[in-house]
Amino acid sequence: NFNMEMDFDESKHKSYKLYNFRRPDKFSKDNLRALRDIHREFSKAISLILSGYLRMRVEIEIVSVDQLTYEEFVRSMPTPISVGVFEFEPLSGQILLGMGFEVLSCIINRMLGGNGIIDTKSRDLTDIEKALAKKVINIIIKSLEDSWNTIIPVTGKFISLDDNYQSIQVATAGEIVALLTFEVQIFGKHYGLFSICFPYPV
Repeated sequence: NFNMEMDFDESKHKSYKLYNFRRPDKFSKDNLRALRDIHREFSKAISLILSGYLRMRVEIEIVSVDQLTYEEFVRSMPTPISVGVFEFEPLSGQILLGMGFEVLSCIINRMLGGNGIIDTKSRDLTDIEKALAKKVINIIIKSLEDSWNTIIPVTGKFISLDDNYQSIQVATAGEIVALLTFEVQIFGKHYGLFSICFPYPV
């Protein structure tokens, strides 16, 4: 009888779960797992592409997939940061790709013929550096497009490059987004992170 009561109590306990009405979960565990799988393949592909393009060893690995509100996402992002806004036609809405200054400065230094040295002093990008940043972001978008095409045919379309998230409004403050965070290593050294934000409507 004791065992039966224990089983009954446990089944009662498992019959419900807490639900946060202020921040409902819109992405299921399967959705998040699928996003991780797609972007694990993307991270392998873009590592090879950037290694060849920059002629130095670049390793990119997905480290987390989370869901949070757009407001929480914007507040959690560092500054300064370069933000590429793009679309995946025919999907509705816009996607954000954020690259920290330390990662981008290292890549741009290499594109300009340098040794891939980090500029440790954060600053705004020059016009030439912005043009090079757009080129890198377009390479990343094309690789993302190829990875997504294994699930659904999409065409990446670059929209704009911004230097913060505050001036970008691709979702309402309370809208749920999926945030994918990637670790970037160059020459085997840790140089920081970049992220991709998919609003739920996308």
